[in-house]
Amino acid sequence: MSMKTEFTKVDYGQTYTLTFQNRKNSNVQFVKIDEHTGLPLKNAEIKLYKQSDELVGTITDSSGVAIVDDVTLADGWYKAVESKAPDGYAPDTTPQDFQLIGNQFVKLVFEDKKLQGITVQKLDSATKLPLGNVRFEFWSANGTSSTSVSSGTPAGYVVGHTPPTITV
Repeated sequence: MSMKTEFTKVDYGQTYTLTFQNRKNSNVQFVKIDEHTGLPLKNAEIKLYKQSDELVGTITDSSGVAIVDDVTLADGWYKAVESKAPDGYAPDTTPQDFQLIGNQFVKLVFEDKKLQGITVQKLDSATKLPLGNVRFEFWSANGTSSTSVSSGTPAGYVVGHTPPTITV
């Protein structure tokens, strides 16, 4: 906020009107949503840059919505980029450029895609700790194709003979 001091000569017995104007800067709202459901996603991280690529700050939120108020941002061009997506989602890394002009409200929406796939872990049956050097094979339901991820059988363990069925 800038402060400007002005002096005016006031004559005794005269009535004067003084008008003070405050200029409000802009606000920016960042909204994180699931691209399929449209529901808000919490715990995203968005980096805000000036046009010169100078980092203004990192915005995080716990509700899917974050607001940068008028105290922080002056008029000008900015760029917002999602730098961290919520767990289970891929970040929307497309930069969003926007211009702020006094007393303006800008809403930016970032849509994240839910990660698809299967996470497979091999655990020790007693300790429940992950095991390395494991081989997994994935077959389609009709048995025509497979994907294999292999790093051997851990020493001291036997290979199970009944493969589990997973429906995706």
